[in-house]
Amino acid sequence: MPDALPTLIQSLLSPSRYPHPVDVVELLETHGAWVLLAGDQAYKIKKPVSFPFMDFGTLARRRTACETELRINQRFATDDPATQLYRGVLPLLGSAQDPRWGRPSEGDEAIEFAVQMRRFDEAGRLDHLCARGALTADHLHALAQDLAAFQASAMVADARGPWGDASCVIAFAHDNFGALQEHLTNARDTEALHALEQWTEASFARIEPLLAERRRTGRVREGHGDLHLGNLVLIGKVVLPFDAIEFNDALRWIDTASDIAFLWMDLLHNRQPGLANGFLSAWLDASGDTTAPAVLPFFAVYRALVRAKVAVIRSTQPGADASAALAEARAYLALAMNIAEPPAGQLVI
Repeated sequence: MPDALPTLIQSLLSPSRYPHPVDVVELLETHGAWVLLAGDQAYKIKKPVSFPFMDFGTLARRRTACETELRINQRFATDDPATQLYRGVLPLLGSAQDPRWGRPSEGDEAIEFAVQMRRFDEAGRLDHLCARGALTADHLHALAQDLAAFQASAMVADARGPWGDASCVIAFAHDNFGALQEHLTNARDTEALHALEQWTEASFARIEPLLAERRRTGRVREGHGDLHLGNLVLIGKVVLPFDAIEFNDALRWIDTASDIAFLWMDLLHNRQPGLANGFLSAWLDASGDTTAPAVLPFFAVYRALVRAKVAVIRSTQPGADASAALAEARAYLALAMNIAEPPAGQLVI
């Protein structure tokens, strides 16, 4: 992995590069960022990647993305300082070989930018809680109520703008299939993708008028956009969202049911149908959204295919375990099929 890293990131793996006590620097990597865990702080640096849905190809774009990430994630903090994870955007000065951290006012001289965060205990992330059986219905019930309250106060999309328009919704669904068909090419994959593409078209045709009505009545708002278990953390007694989508406004200004469908789908992916349905029921009660169940399957299949697409993108990146990433993509593909064509109901006496 270190041999595949840019010089700047390799330099920042040295504890001496930080202005606060650091024993060891740990590196986390996603398809769009490097996250450096240094002492009690974390620093997130955007990768200079250009995808159809994410463009960090220039320094100016990366700076804007950092500033947007700070704003949209600070919305989830409470009055408790422990929940105020996002601290600022810092420039990196000097050179890739000899970088140093600057002040926000020195941004014009920067060679790169980073979002500074307060580091939290990774064991509190909900995907980790779920894996060790520590995620409870109470955690998710409280989260459902908090999300409903957050959504009720979030900014509503301008009806004259493009966000949440039905044409946007189906366009993003189509984008998933292009990437997946390029990388998942065996006969079984091809058959599943063809079936899901047909189901997506038919399902969208049924719900398109409802999506338009939900948009007219204020159900499209500035949400999170990437609300899966790995982007939620338990801090004290509060489950806090973080890492909301900053790189594409259209993926953040969405139907409120789309955000909820992501977490519901991810709980199903983690073999927790009871927690998934309990969370969904609590959110429906708290939000009073009576039409959401009609659109949730469409959004859940879309979200499963988003995760599959992220996995196949990761499989192509330097240092990745390609076979593991492709296996993960196929698992999401299977889940999408199960949501699209659920088994028949049974009566058990």
